[in-house]
Amino acid sequence: MTIDADGHIMLPPDIWDKYFEHGSLYDRRPRRVPDNFGRTRLMVDGEFIPRRFGRWRGSGAGDQPERRRPGGRDPVERLKDMDQEGIEIAVNFPSGILALPQVIDPAMALAMTRAYHNWLHEYCAAAPRRLKGVAVVALQDVPAAVKELERCVNEYGYVGAFVAPNFQGKNLDDPMFEPIWETCQGLDVPALVHSGPGANAAGTERFDNFFYVHSVQFPFENMIALMTMIGGGVFDQFPSLRVAYLESGCGWVPYWMERLDDQARLEKFDMPLLPRRLKRRPSDYIKTRCYFSCEPGEESTPWVVQQLGEDQLVFASDYSHFDSKFPDTVKLVRETPGLSAAATEKILRDNSIGLFGRRLLT
Repeated sequence: MTIDADGHIMLPPDIWDKYFEHGSLYDRRPRRVPDNFGRTRLMVDGEFIPRRFGRWRGSGAGDQPERRRPGGRDPVERLKDMDQEGIEIAVNFPSGILALPQVIDPAMALAMTRAYHNWLHEYCAAAPRRLKGVAVVALQDVPAAVKELERCVNEYGYVGAFVAPNFQGKNLDDPMFEPIWETCQGLDVPALVHSGPGANAAGTERFDNFFYVHSVQFPFENMIALMTMIGGGVFDQFPSLRVAYLESGCGWVPYWMERLDDQARLEKFDMPLLPRRLKRRPSDYIKTRCYFSCEPGEESTPWVVQQLGEDQLVFASDYSHFDSKFPDTVKLVRETPGLSAAATEKILRDNSIGLFGRRLLT
């Protein structure tokens, strides 16, 4: 059994007309309209979402629909692609609303997630033992988002909570997020930190081209999210919480462990006190409570396993995004030079079971 811990769907064109709940917001529902560069984009309350990365106006590879697989919208085609690669179970993350933190109106953000969750439930229902959903947490209204997360887990069997690495500049150690961590812990589902195009993301205000922004944003945002969750005492306050940091590779993790350990040692001298004093070294939290996805073909993976251990890395295909290495994602992991057979099987299967828990196999 191979488990894909981070695949993606593509929103169908009619999702907002068909799945957005009728009510006071329906006439304001999101729409896909062409911009002045000829690209079809999502408009919410008169603004394009996502806004371009800071000053970046390049189209980027993400606007090449021919690179996307039909299985991103059609579960029957998705299962064929999974069979081709040898993937038994795929955990599905969103596309198209990764920039949800940019939506201003909390009620609109929540309504968008409800529409998406209802559509995703139908998508996964084509093969509920093989296609798994994760709930998108609308951080604009945390109490309402908690209720929606509970609905998705209890009614739809979703296996995790997708959380942006920052929300409109607020880091994940902000007290406003504590109900999210408490709910994940209580439901026994992981918090899944995954970046997307959005304001306040690393690199977005300094660079104006896709290559720079896409290179910087995903790993740097996860580094900051991991640092603040450790430094803010999230792992101490919620001792059963499991967290994964996804779609940023894994080569940065050993460096960041060493760096954070060194900086924590200096705290007793002249550094400002952290929001909560750490009970353990940062690397201890990382090695026992955190998971990271590795890229297919990432040659540093064996070294990361040596430093981090065999139990914290999971496989992620990034299907069906433009930069996915389909149909060779599983093959590239298995052929990683220097990666032991035991570590390979844990990455491809066992560690995802540890991350997602019992719901993944039901």
